[in-house]
Amino acid sequence: MMNDEPKSRWFQSGIYCSALVVPVAAVFALIVPVAALAQARTFAEDGIEFTLELPSPTWRWVVEPIGSRKRVEFINGDDCLSGCLNVRKMLLDADATPEDLFKREQSEKLQFLPGFIACDDGGAREFKGHHSGAAFCYEYTDGGRPMTGRIYYLYADKRTVYALHFRAALEKLPALREQMDRIARSFRVR
Repeated sequence: MMNDEPKSRWFQSGIYCSALVVPVAAVFALIVPVAALAQARTFAEDGIEFTLELPSPTWRWVVEPIGSRKRVEFINGDDCLSGCLNVRKMLLDADATPEDLFKREQSEKLQFLPGFIACDDGGAREFKGHHSGAAFCYEYTDGGRPMTGRIYYLYADKRTVYALHFRAALEKLPALREQMDRIARSFRVR
């Protein structure tokens, strides 16, 4: 059975639709960011001198005691193929730059990874967050699988830098790149 009643002028002119769409869109715009923030978790552990925000529940951390200190590794999903992060505190020479740190890391460790290639010819990308610094990327292979690494060197002060070293399978990079930046932006020294 069809309703043959003519639709009101409001409905026909689109005002009715607009009157509903705007409030519904406004409610949706408020709910989505709140839901996204609800998924983020803060890492703060006694004996670890930094905090950071993990952007999704798939990120977890493992703390292992090493003598009187603690070492923490962050893992996305089941293993490092989906992303992992190590944080290291470094003391700088008076005139050292993040480029110098990356070159040292490259010559002492990274160049020995199978298939190692520095992205952007080893150049830095300026990075701003709670602590500013520079980010470098590289690629390598692990058991024949293409991998990527990204190191953020963030200044705590003029002589102290924290290296946030991410690694993941290369195919995971598009999904992880924003998460890496978000974690690095949230990093704070206590």
